[in-house]
Amino acid sequence: MANQSLRSSSGSIKINVAGQSQELDVTISADPQSTFTDEWVFFDSTVTGGKKPYLYKWEFGDNESSTLNDDTHRYATPGTFTVKLTVTDAEGSSVVASLQVTVSDYADEYVVYYTDNVRCWDAPWLYIGTRDKFNSTEKTCNVSGGGIDCSIELEKKEIQGGFLTFEKASEWICPKIDVWHYHYWCNRHWVVNGQSLHFRLGYLGCDTSDVKEIPFPEGG
Repeated sequence: MANQSLRSSSGSIKINVAGQSQELDVTISADPQSTFTDEWVFFDSTVTGGKKPYLYKWEFGDNESSTLNDDTHRYATPGTFTVKLTVTDAEGSSVVASLQVTVSDYADEYVVYYTDNVRCWDAPWLYIGTRDKFNSTEKTCNVSGGGIDCSIELEKKEIQGGFLTFEKASEWICPKIDVWHYHYWCNRHWVVNGQSLHFRLGYLGCDTSDVKEIPFPEGG
């Protein structure tokens, strides 16, 4: 009889076979473990103990499987999938490891972008929004400083996408805010990542209390 102990929190399960000194052990990883539909995920395994050769069976949680030791896989639908790898050694002992992969739809992706045709003294608004919001049709009159003509469509320029959450997008953009200038019409122009194009900040979730002010460029 085999004595079985589980370590699901680390994605590792051990089976100790009574009367044998060897211990079959497997750990698995997924890169990335949070992803989007139709993006490749690389699955890696590390097996120790037991007796070679090993047989592998991956189950990806979406009715797809593989018999390779390491493999890549992509998911067609969003959801949380439990991935399992069963390893069997030459003596018939088996070990199972599992982990979860979170797959989001691109409609839920977050994007850092700016308003290309709504600017104050050439400084556009900088925003974080979902991919759906970024792709949606909006009017300039609904943006502060965009005027009263609601026939003009808002033009948006993407800086970076692919963020699973607002917080991840915020963690990416906030450290890139370098300094700010006071402007008599626009209040503040922010320098982001050393770019010559300055911005006004929409809600980004950033703590800007330690960002330093420097004089506005001559001629501004």
